[in-house]
Amino acid sequence: MDRTGFDPARFSNYLKGLLKVRGLTMRKASLQAGLNHSSVGGFVRGRRPHRDTCLILAEYFHVDPNEMLAEAGYEPMPVVDRSLIDANDFAPEVKEFAAELMRFSPQRRREIITGLHMVLKP
Repeated sequence: MDRTGFDPARFSNYLKGLLKVRGLTMRKASLQAGLNHSSVGGFVRGRRPHRDTCLILAEYFHVDPNEMLAEAGYEPMPVVDRSLIDANDFAPEVKEFAAELMRFSPQRRREIITGLHMVLKP
């Protein structure tokens, strides 16, 4: 482990496990997550992902974002702590919309949400 807290072997094994469980190649996971075709391969070979890339990978693999950040040697981010979210606080139409969004790839969801932000700007 280096001074940043990043352990390349640990992160590599973590990603390999996620890939194996889902039956994915590194290239396919990279492309489906909306990253460069060789991104996941680079991380498996020891390159450290940027914090934002960790969040993209966490969304793609459906894992806790803070878990992905920790595996990459980053401090957790309270803003992505899913344990603080209570789905019962959301209106039924918000829950329905969220369920519909999950049908799309992470990249397509980001595009939809970006479009919504543009529409909702005053």
